Amino acid sequence: MIREMTDRSVSAWKQNWGDGLLQYVLLAALLLLLIAAIRKNRDARLVLVYSMAALALFFCPFTEYVLIRAIGKSVYWRVLWILPTGIVTAYAFTLYLSMPEKEWIRVPGILAVLALIVLCGRSQRAVGNYVLTHNRPQVPDEVAQIAEVIRGDVPEGEALAAVDDHVASYLRVYDASIRMPYGRRADGALNKDCVRLYEMLQTPGSDPKTISDLARSQGCTHLVVYQPGPEGMELYQAEGWQEIGEADGYYILAAARAERDPE
Repeated sequence: MIREMTDRSVSAWKQNWGDGLLQYVLLAALLLLLIAAIRKNRDARLVLVYSMAALALFFCPFTEYVLIRAIGKSVYWRVLWILPTGIVTAYAFTLYLSMPEKEWIRVPGILAVLALIVLCGRSQRAVGNYVLTHNRPQVPDEVAQIAEVIRGDVPEGEALAAVDDHVASYLRVYDASIRMPYGRRADGALNKDCVRLYEMLQTPGSDPKTISDLARSQGCTHLVVYQPGPEGMELYQAEGWQEIGEADGYYILAAARAERDPE
């Protein structure tokens, strides 16, 4: 179990830093703080002790178990937010540049730090973190389109839609009248079938018949599936689902009227 939790914390560490160089810059900063602490710099010691305590909290299997129970394993990487990387690295390199007594010796250090800033910098827009949308709630446009299609298919408050996590994160932000059998990350799921339905919609190539059965067991009036393919659509239609719209690869399916209005 300890090995599994250690692997999970290492995976969360990689998830937080991605392919960037900032993790190595942080390690270099901690080394500089250690050198400054050995030279009896009291402030450097305090920053170093706090940083090491934060890292120990993150990698310790016991605290990892407690925190995962509190916030969930999918966002455990956010624990690293207690370590102010920008402040720690800026302080450490400022100490490094102030160590040499002769100013001309600092020039190579300043150039090295500037090179690190250039190498580690990356445009937020370039990686798609910010996308221009065309709706007032500022949710992804495909989610807004999905909501509009569902809202146009049934009266307000009667839709119960099963969707994947991307859509679930924004759908009720755009239209709170659309109900879901679970929330983001399957939070609020009332039973195991709800969780299984969520997991299958998250997994490409999941069996349409099983998804259909699970959706019906929860009383869903609509299904939103991502790129099911021609064969997948045929299977959904054979199970009684009707395609009523499409938005950027998402297909919006509605249950047969007889199922929604048995009376």
